[in-house]
Amino acid sequence: MQRITKYPLLIKKILQHTRDTHPDYQSLKDSLTRTEHLLTSVNEAVRATTRLESLQRVFDKCCVDVGERVRLNSTSNCLGTRKLIHFGSVFKNKGSKELLAILFTDMLWLSRVDKGRYGNKAIDLDARDFDSIKFEPYRDPFLLNNVFPTENNKNSADLTFSFSYNDRNYSFHCQSNKEASDWVDHLNDAIRNATLLYHSHYKTSLPDPTVAGQATITLRIVEGLELALPPDEKSSSLFVQASLLSHVQKTPVGAPKWDHTIHFVVQDVSTDKINITVFKEHLFSPNVSLGKFDLSIQKLLKTGGPGPWNKRLILTDTNSGMVNVCIMLRYHGNR
Repeated sequence: MQRITKYPLLIKKILQHTRDTHPDYQSLKDSLTRTEHLLTSVNEAVRATTRLESLQRVFDKCCVDVGERVRLNSTSNCLGTRKLIHFGSVFKNKGSKELLAILFTDMLWLSRVDKGRYGNKAIDLDARDFDSIKFEPYRDPFLLNNVFPTENNKNSADLTFSFSYNDRNYSFHCQSNKEASDWVDHLNDAIRNATLLYHSHYKTSLPDPTVAGQATITLRIVEGLELALPPDEKSSSLFVQASLLSHVQKTPVGAPKWDHTIHFVVQDVSTDKINITVFKEHLFSPNVSLGKFDLSIQKLLKTGGPGPWNKRLILTDTNSGMVNVCIMLRYHGNR
């Protein structure tokens, strides 16, 4: 790091002793611009990392019941690398105790604040005495893919920004019109981006009803057994995702007794395979695969009989795990 900071200084000294008619003069100027840009990028990255490390200590104290270990300086569920967008002091009601609001690319998190020796100055994540502030739990983070902005006048006299979350409205007060306006802009942009990426990632693709295919396969996903869960995690928030060619469907999220039926149009019974994967849903990090199974329709037909078939699928890419399914195949046309 120290060596990087010296490069612009060295190049500047060389430029001071280089005539502008020298053939290397322009190359030195270009190098100076690039090294200064690199140094700025490195400083911003270090600053962002330091901020997240400070916030991580607070998060670990205030958000102990979110159901998973959350690492702020990591990948979110499906929105890529988590980034800090905006932060500041807000208030639930006029005259109420101060809250620290932190907006990330995937969530809005608030914590109660007891400044103590920190005084009445504005909270600065980069301040050396930031750790002297006492933080207390307020509520679990708001996931932005479930947040909906409400009508809000940026120049309103009440200095608020508001939104709805899980059919409940929330409103927070700011200390100035500019702060309220900034929160509205940052929050609306973050919600728009998170919602777009979330639905793009989790969209399901149903069979095209205009494509006849050879047959329709009905897959009733009954339950999962002996699934290898991540350490310290309960057997809830599990789901199965099944795909055939470009068509993707999934069960509801819950305990591993889904009893959920899905349908696929089979184009070629001799080559088509259904990929079945069990996932542990995480809210703040990527979902964890608990194993998969490739169901060959051709091998299924070789087991004999017209069906239905009750199968216990042994999952691969895992230490243990099975999924009980019931399968039916109906040919199209006269067959």
